Amino acid sequence: MADQSTRNEVLLTRGAEQDLESIHDYIAEFDSPASAEHVLGELKRRLRVHDPTHYAG
Repeated sequence: MADQSTRNEVLLTRGAEQDLESIHDYIAEFDSPASAEHVLGELKRRLRVHDPTHYAG
């Protein structure tokens, strides 16, 4: 069976990029830099989910 999934391009606005940076900075300050990197990595990974029917919850 052929792969019928489609890829959706996600473009972040400047404001969204700044929000992600703010989230990272907050977590780094009040938890740890490692946690901040982990959370940012997970957010970015979930933005790359290519199945439009996938609910990343």
